[in-house]
Amino acid sequence: MPNYNIYDNLLYANKDKQNRLQNLSSPKIIFIGGSNVSFGVNSKMIQDSLKMPVVNMAIHGNLGADFMMEEIKPFVNRGDIVVFIPDYTQFAGNVSKGNIELVALMIDGNPSSKQFIPFKQRISLLSKFLEYGITKIKLPTIFILDKLTGQTSGSGPYKRSSFNEYGDVRTEWLENKQEYIPLKDNSIDKLNSKFFNELEEFKNYITDKNASLLILPPTLDNTSYNAVKNKINEISSWINKDKLSLDYSPQEFIYQDSLFYDFPFHLNRKAVDNNTRKIIRKIRAN
Repeated sequence: MPNYNIYDNLLYANKDKQNRLQNLSSPKIIFIGGSNVSFGVNSKMIQDSLKMPVVNMAIHGNLGADFMMEEIKPFVNRGDIVVFIPDYTQFAGNVSKGNIELVALMIDGNPSSKQFIPFKQRISLLSKFLEYGITKIKLPTIFILDKLTGQTSGSGPYKRSSFNEYGDVRTEWLENKQEYIPLKDNSIDKLNSKFFNELEEFKNYITDKNASLLILPPTLDNTSYNAVKNKINEISSWINKDKLSLDYSPQEFIYQDSLFYDFPFHLNRKAVDNNTRKIIRKIRAN
């Protein structure tokens, strides 16, 4: 049996990221989003370039965009810049509300995270609480968490220690391309208008704190883009119509398939710095 360390599971990294967030001085830059953000950003490059401390809060898309927004709200101050890069699935169905991974975070990964999850949202996750509870009866917690977060061996980028001090996945893990399945034309469900309303409320909240919000498209491989571009165009039109972002241009963040590590949203080592330079330009122009 492999010698797993439960405290090195990916979800436990939320403690480290929260600690950095709460201890950084303002003005600072806060990145939120799914794993596309943890795999696709060089925070040190951004910090050195823009002379502002940076924290990358991204861990897993199934924690849901609602949680991603709520967990940073108390720590946003005057002059801060929040860069939100939700993957396209967050705009559809109930993905933004979180999945069983969010329940696992509340119960095991970082129980203090419950304070950022409204009671109404917890109620909506009751079936996931039940599912997680039943699974914990059958299997040791460590195996459940590893299965949920993709940590199937003692090494690789899907663990707490794979993150650097800023919250990025260490690029040495992203050297060798892995086989992955691109998105299909049905990978993104019907768009949820309520999520766009929540984004607008979040933008207003950030503005009221005298901070700024920049919403950017996620990275995506070219094959996946061609499969779901109609949905992406719909998302882009909605964002631009509601003026949620001044420059939401998905095509700028589409890369050739060879530049992805193991998933349609996960850049490999070669592409991270180039993607980061684009983000720096967007921040400066915001």
